[in-house]
Parts: sequence; C-alpha cells; structure tokens
Amino acid sequence: MLLLVKSLFLLALLVAGATNAWSADGRILSFEGDVRVNGQPVTANTVLHSADTIVTAAGASVKIVLSDNSVLDIDSGSKIKLSDYSYNPAAPKENKSEISVVEGTLRYVSGLIAKEDPDNIGFTAGNSTIGVRGSFTGIEVDGVVVNVEAMIGEATLIRKDGDGQKDAIVVPTGQVTRTDPKTGKTLVTASTVANKVNEVVRAIAAVAPDASNRSSTDEGCSEGVKPLRDVADPPTDAETAAAIEAQLAALSNGDLMMVMAVLINNARHLCIDSDTVAATIAMIATARPDALNDVVNVATLLDPDHADKYTAIATVPPDKDTNRQPLVNPVDPPINNEIPPGGGIGTPPSPE
Repeated sequence: MLLLVKSLFLLALLVAGATNAWSADGRILSFEGDVRVNGQPVTANTVLHSADTIVTAAGASVKIVLSDNSVLDIDSGSKIKLSDYSYNPAAPKENKSEISVVEGTLRYVSGLIAKEDPDNIGFTAGNSTIGVRGSFTGIEVDGVVVNVEAMIGEATLIRKDGDGQKDAIVVPTGQVTRTDPKTGKTLVTASTVANKVNEVVRAIAAVAPDASNRSSTDEGCSEGVKPLRDVADPPTDAETAAAIEAQLAALSNGDLMMVMAVLINNARHLCIDSDTVAATIAMIATARPDALNDVVNVATLLDPDHADKYTAIATVPPDKDTNRQPLVNPVDPPINNEIPPGGGIGTPPSPE
C-alpha cells in the first residue's frame, strides 16, 4: 500500500526560515512495497546519506528528494547507489552528485547542483556514464544493456568498449536510446513508451503563459527556443483544460507528486512560474482532492518561497468552473525577477 508522507507540509512550514543545512543528504517523499536502504526497510522517517544503497523489490517503488532539491523516482526491481553526493549552498564549487544505477529504472529530476554546474552531475551504469544537460532524465539498466531517455533537456550516454574506447551518444529531448538486436549498436529514436508524468507536464506547459519574469529571448521561452509553444500567451479553452484535468485525475498520488517536482525544478526550461504551479494545484483540487495534501506538501517543500500561494489553494479550493481556465496569467503577488539555481522557482528547503 502506498505510504505517503503526511508530515512534509508541517516540516516545510517549520523550517522555512531556518538554516540552509540539511541534517541528511536525502529524505523519503513516498514509497510503496518493500524498499530498503543499506538492507534496512525504509519508513517515512528514513533519511539518506552519501554512499547509501537503495533497493526496491518486485512491485515496490520509492521517491526521494535530495538536499539540492533533485528528485529520484526509483522503480520496481532496482538497485541505486548514492556513490558520492555532497551539497552545500555556501560552497557551490565543491558540490557533486554521482549516482550509480546498478539495475532497474531511475527517473531523475535535476536540482540546484545541475544548475550551478551540470558537470558536477554524473551517473554510472555498467560500462557507461551518463551526463545530463536537462532536468528530467530516465535511465534503465537491464543486465549489460543501458538505455537513456531525455524527457526534458539533453542527455549524453558515454560507453566504453573492451579496449577502453569511448563512444559518446547525444540524446535530445523526446529521444531515447535502444540497442539494435541484430548489430548490437546503440540507436537514438523517438520515445514510444508513454510517460504519463512527462505527458501532462508538457501539456500544462504548452498552454501556460510565459513566466512573467522571463524576457522573450531567454532560454525556454516561447519566442526564444520555442520548446512547447509559439506564442507568449496561448489561448486556453475549456476542452483543453478538461483534457489536462483528466490526465491529472488518472495519475497516482506518487506521480502527481512527481508532476510538482518536474514543474518546479524545470521552471526555467519550461518558461513557467509559480502561477502555473498554483494553477495545476487548483486543477488537482478538483480532479483529485484526495491527493491535494500530498501535492501541496511537495510543492511547499521544493518551493517554500511560494508556500502561502500553494497552501491557500488547498485551504480554499476554487470552484470547478474557475478551474476550467487555470492557466491564464494573473500574477499576485509579483514573483522575484531572478530564477534561482536549479532552474526552479524557489530556494531549497532546510529540513532538520
């Protein structure tokens, strides 16, 4: 049975003005089934440290937030090691995140370390290393086969052969690697496996107005590199809004938490701001009121600067008719003019 951590919202409120130091390198957001850290079953209070190993049994999964706000979504039958992780906001040059995917499937939402210097983020899997220049990446390891999917941003898969020669494969957004069974070569093709979290995030961003604090030429905005939309304020009709609401309604609580993580930590790439996050929470208040507390917990944890905005929606959910037009562009109060490290919206939390 899915165990959802109900205390995160209170935790975020208690520590919003506290010191910037975590007492651990990571914490559990949610888990299902038999999940173990260093061989011990996890609980809602389990914390993680560098060099810890996380194992999920068949049918189990876990979502973890690290101290730089990055999120690990670990699927069933996986073994992941935090090989070398260190985050100190006062010493950005010393920060690093090296994660080993021994077996199974990992979805990674990048955080503050990636923004400060993406070269400080690295993954190993078998005889391969993976670099990320994006914010939402999938890695799958099945025996000796390693595949990478770039859901938002770009990834690079670097493989070594028996002679130590390296082969670097660039994976653009929306593409995934696969191994040709006849030749053994790695191909890069369009992803054909539906990822429901990524699909709804992209649908939300496609109809959201440009972030009010982004100029039209900045990376990720509609008149810049045009990631998802061609105009700064695309029209939002009731049919489109209802379709997005239906997508949200079909997600599990854990996946809705991931939607929050991807939206907040990818704000720069998607050219959205806290108003889009708040509008999404409003839709969830209608489509999945049972998941509202969990969604707000994650939003306030990852973006405490706008906790009041997010919790107000949970306290007094707007009526259904208002929710049908959730992605218009009112901004009250104005948000800060600077996107913080990580490409996200808020500053990192400081749970003790």
